[in-house]
Amino acid sequence: MKAKARTTSAGWDLLEGIETADIGKVPVGRRYLDDAETVPLARLETAALARLREVLDTAARLPFYRERLAHVNPAAIESFDDFTAIVPTFDKADLIAELQRSGGYETGIEALGEAGAAAVVLTSGTLGFPTFAALGWGEFDHGSPREVLRELWMDGLRPGMRVMCQYPAWHHLSMLDNRALEWMQAEVLCPWGTFVPRFVEHAIESIAEQRPEYLLTVTTMLHAIVEGALERGVDVLDLFESVRYAMVVGEPMSPGQRQLLIGLLGLEDLFERGGSSDGLWGGADCPAHAGHHVWLDHHRVEVLDPDTREPLGPGRRGTVVVTNLTLDRSLYVRFDTEDLGELLPGPCSCGRTHPRVELYGRLADCVRVEGRLIAPYDVRARLDEMPELVGVPLVIVREGAEMARLQVRLDGASRAGRLAETATEHLEASLCLPVDVSWGGHLPRRWKARMAAEKTREPIGASRWQRR
Repeated sequence: MKAKARTTSAGWDLLEGIETADIGKVPVGRRYLDDAETVPLARLETAALARLREVLDTAARLPFYRERLAHVNPAAIESFDDFTAIVPTFDKADLIAELQRSGGYETGIEALGEAGAAAVVLTSGTLGFPTFAALGWGEFDHGSPREVLRELWMDGLRPGMRVMCQYPAWHHLSMLDNRALEWMQAEVLCPWGTFVPRFVEHAIESIAEQRPEYLLTVTTMLHAIVEGALERGVDVLDLFESVRYAMVVGEPMSPGQRQLLIGLLGLEDLFERGGSSDGLWGGADCPAHAGHHVWLDHHRVEVLDPDTREPLGPGRRGTVVVTNLTLDRSLYVRFDTEDLGELLPGPCSCGRTHPRVELYGRLADCVRVEGRLIAPYDVRARLDEMPELVGVPLVIVREGAEMARLQVRLDGASRAGRLAETATEHLEASLCLPVDVSWGGHLPRRWKARMAAEKTREPIGASRWQRR
């Protein structure tokens, strides 16, 4: 099918390989759904820069950005370096302050068309105060659902497949998935109440009865389903016999965990999504499992040093900052997600040309040891290199802003021999840091590696359900 030029809500020509109505006619063996996935990077960047100027022109008229962008002339921005040098960042706390002043859901970043909002969604409330975001009708037709459609196709979903979704309805990803799955002409199952572990029994029953081929779920929920099935004596290979693929979101998954779950559940592959509801952005890994593809016709992602605020090149970790490149939505321009990530160097072996980013979790969940930021993922990934500790829950203890040793508490139910000592040696060798690994209390395998304060040894945020 010949590529067609299509105009988005911001008036930018985006190459679309096919019309959404024709997705069912695409040959099954087609490697890329959309011709824009393999456009040369230089061409993508040129088009994205043109889109950025339109975004800045629109943002400058919005209440939140008027003062922030008063000194910016979009037409004079000739590169992304110019953009980074003159446009300030902002974060969740800034939006909360605006929300409290407005008394409504609007914070002054809503770049909506005449038709207004098609949906208003909640963000994740990582600072204990959720904000809202709006999506317009144009965004639903030509914006983020199209990037989600690419992700689903990239990761094995095809028209007619039976898909079970386990996302909360308040999250923007649910809105995007709903539209993309409609375009995909999938058979969709949305069981009630199944996105948190307390509904695990119902989730197990739904999988057993409905026999989905594809599972879209939260990482902690997938762990909970496996754990719940094993506790009930259910054969998980039999339970997941119909499931070919799973795609998870909510926390980083280590290569060891991925391989364990693929083998345990008999999956063809397991994919991971990353991003944040704050900023309304995200991306998925491809079958190469080498970072998350960030579609440059929808978002521009940069990584900054969290202390100096200087831009960091590929391969260096820092705070992830996102700028949206579609309109008719809540518009985030240099929004600091406060997630730890890095841009990955070089092209992906899958052939897609869009930038890739690896995500490691919230900056607030990291500890600084000997001047280095260590994320729970770093500990999880190294421990998952040891067969006896793959997926074993853990807690990292934070003594203060700067620590001399990395302190890790393992799930007490996994206590065995010299395992803690062996884990200490392995972490010290792989992280090149002083480490102390010991046994703590019992934690379920669905537990996320949250922090604990040294005085209480209680995991921070343990009293409420949190999602990135």
